Amino acid sequence: MESCCSFKALVGGVCGYDPKDRKHDSKIVPLLSCDKDINHHKSLYKFTGPEDEVELILCRAAKFTESKSLSSMTICQNHQSKLGIGWSRGSSTRCRVLEEISYHGKEKGVWPKGV
Repeated sequence: MESCCSFKALVGGVCGYDPKDRKHDSKIVPLLSCDKDINHHKSLYKFTGPEDEVELILCRAAKFTESKSLSSMTICQNHQSKLGIGWSRGSSTRCRVLEEISYHGKEKGVWPKGV
């Protein structure tokens, strides 16, 4: 039986190893043991708020209030990477609005002519 972390129920996805990790280590650790430095990540993406990796992960999982169950929560390497400092905005060259409602590229644009 495959073991799952607490974040599979919160955000979905697959529990397992961090795709960026060459060792493919898929251990599950207590959430409170996450202690990576997030200062560079915060300055890179220009945001404030979370003070440590645990707060950052909880914010990305939409858990904005601390609960008593925090000490019993666990996280796998994959969710830690995707919700922690391994998170990225994705390609900035692609439009994130669904094609069906954006109508991008449907008609050829015509620049206004100078008078």
